[in-house]
Amino acid sequence: MRLRAPRQWKECRGIFIGGCIKRGEGSSFPLKAHSHNDTRFPLFGWICVRSAKRVGKFHLFDERPADIEVVNYQDFDGMIDKPSNLLLHEYAHLLTPDQGHTPTFYKRLKDVGGHITAGDRYRAPKAVKEAERIQRQNLGLNRRRQGNDHR
Repeated sequence: MRLRAPRQWKECRGIFIGGCIKRGEGSSFPLKAHSHNDTRFPLFGWICVRSAKRVGKFHLFDERPADIEVVNYQDFDGMIDKPSNLLLHEYAHLLTPDQGHTPTFYKRLKDVGGHITAGDRYRAPKAVKEAERIQRQNLGLNRRRQGNDHR
C-alpha cells in the first residue's frame, strides 16, 4: 500500500507499507521502518514501514478528493492524517539527507514534533545528549549559574 505524506512534507515522496519500495510488497527488512535518505539513490524521499499499524492515523481514498493535486494520484491508496512518532523519526531522516543519527538529525526530529525514544538513546547517546543540550540552550535553560559554579 502506498500512502501520500502530509501536505507539508515536501521532501517525502510517499510512504510504502508492507515492505520496501525498492523490493516491493511483502519484502522484509529488520527494522520497523526506514527512510531512503541517500541522495544518490533513485528512490530518495520514500519512507518504508513494515506494518500499517505503525504509521499513525490515515485514511484510504475512495475517490480523488478535490483539494488534493497529485500528478500521479492513482499511485496512492490513501493519505496520512496524523503521523506516528516512528513516521516523524523517518521524516527527520529525510530532512537530514546522507546522515544517520547525528545532532542535526535529532534537532530536526524535535522540530517536526517527534520525541527521542529509549532506542535512540541507546544507538547514539552522544548525539542525543548534544541535541538535548542544543534544545535546552534554545530554550534558555543552559545559562551559567551566578556564584559558585563547580565545574
